[in-house]
Amino acid sequence: MTPRLKSLLTLLALLAVVGLWSLESARDVPRAKLSLAPLQPAPRFPSPPVLTPPVIPFGVKGVRRVLKAGLTHRYRFDLDTRTAEQLPGAEAGRTWRHSGWSGEVAVAYAGTEGGQHFFVARVRPTWVEDVEPLVEGSLRDFRADFERPVYVTQDERGRVVAVHFDLSVGARARSFMRRLVAATQFVAEEGRAWTTEEEDTTGDFEAEYRAGGSAHTYVKTKRRYLRTAVPVWAPSGPRGPGLVVPRPRGHWDFTLDADGLVREVTGSDVVESGGGETGLPLVRMETRVAMTHLGSEQRAASTLKDFHAARWSAEVLSAPETSRPVPPVMTAGGVEPPSSKLIQMLARALETREPPSPELTHALARDLTSTAGRVERPSIELVRALARAVGMTTEPALKDAVGRAFGTVARGLERTEPARAAELVDGLIRRCEASRLDARECLHVLAQTGSSRGEGYARKSLANTSPEVRAAAIQALGAMKGASVEALLDEVLLTDKDSAVREQAAVVISRRVSGPHLRTVAQCLRTEPEPRVRAELVRMLGQVLTVEPLAPELLRDVAARDDSEELRRLASSLLEKQ
Repeated sequence: MTPRLKSLLTLLALLAVVGLWSLESARDVPRAKLSLAPLQPAPRFPSPPVLTPPVIPFGVKGVRRVLKAGLTHRYRFDLDTRTAEQLPGAEAGRTWRHSGWSGEVAVAYAGTEGGQHFFVARVRPTWVEDVEPLVEGSLRDFRADFERPVYVTQDERGRVVAVHFDLSVGARARSFMRRLVAATQFVAEEGRAWTTEEEDTTGDFEAEYRAGGSAHTYVKTKRRYLRTAVPVWAPSGPRGPGLVVPRPRGHWDFTLDADGLVREVTGSDVVESGGGETGLPLVRMETRVAMTHLGSEQRAASTLKDFHAARWSAEVLSAPETSRPVPPVMTAGGVEPPSSKLIQMLARALETREPPSPELTHALARDLTSTAGRVERPSIELVRALARAVGMTTEPALKDAVGRAFGTVARGLERTEPARAAELVDGLIRRCEASRLDARECLHVLAQTGSSRGEGYARKSLANTSPEVRAAAIQALGAMKGASVEALLDEVLLTDKDSAVREQAAVVISRRVSGPHLRTVAQCLRTEPEPRVRAELVRMLGQVLTVEPLAPELLRDVAARDDSEELRRLASSLLEKQ
């Protein structure tokens, strides 16, 4: 046997041994049972894809607006108002009035001062119709009034503070412009839905905003009027004689641009007053507005120097539609301006070493309050005298009059000279924070100003150990606007340990917009131990029965379950008058 054959036989033997060993090992391993999946019929149609709802992007708005100096936006607008008045008991006694105008307006950002944004508008009317027909001369004068710019001031959220006209602009042009500004006002808070307090040509109202169905779109609804510029007294009604407010039904569709400015507006606003059991004529006024963006272009930036270089007539949106008289000035004939008289009265109040008689105190306080309202542009001397007078008298009537005069002048300055108003209020707050003034007096004066600059001091005062100071802080917050104020009032209503403070919070909330507070009110009606606090909330719900779907449900719950029999009767009576 050759060596090669011998090696081959040895290799075959080794392979046979390895094969036998592998076979024995495989016998020891349990075999997995085969399982066949049941047959499924093939689907007739493919499964539909899972659809994820698109996330609608919403851009900046309100405090996050992008304001660019010199960037001018051009719009085309159309505003139409129709008023129908029906005399009580007269079938054919209806009268109609119609007014409106259209044209183009160019709006540019001019700058900021005292926490307010200034916009300058240049209007070119193309069509005008008024209750009284405009003859050729009147129409020419109307168009000439808009050859001068109009300034509009807004707070950081877009709420209109004032409209500034040249002193020569006529009453008709001012009225038409204020109506256009009011109809296109957009006030923004954070989130996709919010409630605000705003002003139009009728008065202060509650508005609700909700995000629309596409990017940068919002729907604004006018819910109810809180108060009117001119109080209306009804001789009769379901609740007897008293003040009444109009009934609004307004809806607007807004589209904002990428910078948070209004791009398009369309909507209709219906306001009804009188009629029914009020004994007043039924008046129905419908206003329709449409404003479309035409384009934007960069121009030479308008500055606030142009604004301060001229004299302007500052008007709130609810200013009366009458000719505005020129304020009196010092003349050779001896006409004394109100500022001088006010300074003299303040000096008399401060220089009195002995307590004045009750008669003198009453007369001085009355004159002080009435004169402050006639001051158009307070001088530096007057502002200093008012600031010095705060905290310098101990007579309650005089102290209250000084606070009212300070607040009146500060509110007037907020419309005409925001920087001076901010300086005046900030000076008062510095004295308050340095404890140089009594906390309650500080808060009382801040309530008279209504300035949101005092929100921080009022917030700190809510932690004061004195219930009287916390109640005064509630009063000060009640004069301010904004979602942050609504949240503070809710917190006090739920958490303050003193029932009088919680009652004060309930009273203040009842005078404000109701939307942000309903959830807190519902919780408080179940957990509040003090009947007086619950009574204030029940009366508040009675005011919003027709605009808040939740209000009747809450009142029915009170009428059925409240521990107080008096409150159950009150809730039932309010439901009966619905």
